[in-house]
Amino acid sequence: TVEDLLRPAAGAAAGAAGGAAAATGGAAAAAAAAANDKEVFVAASLPAALKLLEDKFLGVLSQVFIIVYAAALALDIVRCMYITRIAANFPCDVFFPSIPPLQQQQQQQQQQQQQQQQQQQQQQQQQKDSGLWACSSEGFSLTYISQSMSHNDIPFDFVILERQTKQQQQQQQQQQQQLMLQQEKTGAFRAAEVLEVFEAKEAARKRQRQQQQQQQQQQQQQQELLLQQHERAVPSLVGRQHEELQYLDLIADVLNNGVQQDDRTGVGVRSVFGRMLRFSLAETFPLLTTKRVFWKGVVEELLWFIRGDTNANNLSKLGVKIWDSNATREFLDSRGLTHREQGDIGPVYGFQWRHFGAKYTDMHADYAGQGVDQLKEEIEDFTADSFELIGYNPHPTIKMDMAV
Repeated sequence: TVEDLLRPAAGAAAGAAGGAAAATGGAAAAAAAAANDKEVFVAASLPAALKLLEDKFLGVLSQVFIIVYAAALALDIVRCMYITRIAANFPCDVFFPSIPPLQQQQQQQQQQQQQQQQQQQQQQQQQKDSGLWACSSEGFSLTYISQSMSHNDIPFDFVILERQTKQQQQQQQQQQQQLMLQQEKTGAFRAAEVLEVFEAKEAARKRQRQQQQQQQQQQQQQQELLLQQHERAVPSLVGRQHEELQYLDLIADVLNNGVQQDDRTGVGVRSVFGRMLRFSLAETFPLLTTKRVFWKGVVEELLWFIRGDTNANNLSKLGVKIWDSNATREFLDSRGLTHREQGDIGPVYGFQWRHFGAKYTDMHADYAGQGVDQLKEEIEDFTADSFELIGYNPHPTIKMDMAV
């Protein structure tokens, strides 16, 4: 597999090119090592190291691996980049240029043409990506992302970037230009049609024009259907092992193929149906990396629910303020809950998980042994087809305003 190829890449690189180039400051140490090891060669620079390999091993070596040399990129000799991404920060020296994510598309075209929001989103998606999935530099495209793994609680994955040929770059530019032309045709205002209304032969020309438009629309719809069937998030990826791509592909499907529907807000939504995502929790957690997620808030709120706690002050002290607005004096009084202390959110989710059906008094009471401990029962008698936690109990006459 690619993972098996990448794991020993550092060792292979050390054997192939690690001894082929040495930093100027360590030349003396490298020379001393070379004196005791016939397989170690010392060169004053990367070009000199490559020349040495060419002279001695031209008929033996098929590939040369270079470990984190910015000079290799400057020489324009790199065909592939094998990168191990580590989701943790360590103090170390970095002798490699940063790989900037692709910048978001400029907003100038939006200001000039005021295209529809759907067209703008599609164009941005097809031309530009950001965040984790835009790990590319100019001339390279992301072609492989492995599954997320961990070692000593340090998550990591493998990434491959391949240099684009001039032909590929030209084809990509042509595809983008064709797409922009198609979008301009569908959204452009045809002033000629308005002028022809006042011409003598308006009726005949109008019929002819309608026929032509219908043919163009049919052709365009067929082209769009073909595109939509193959469009996915980060289309350049060949190895699509990373589980988050399921979510990103679903977003691309919604934007490209979703059905426009009304909703209660009046804004409207695009939706698709019957989609399923599967994530393995063996070594990782399905947390989005393409946007900032308040991970501490996710964990602390879940633990707060598991404890059956109904005191929002306990959560707020940990820096998680998401329930504060639902437990202020003003909010409680506006809901007729004047008897509750500030911070008391009532018998909501966590309380129902641990004490379902118990009579609620306040956030300070001890409810041990009261009601049904749903979470405990599910853990002790777990079956995958019947796991269910009920966080809302509408039957007793209790005040659950926070859960509505």
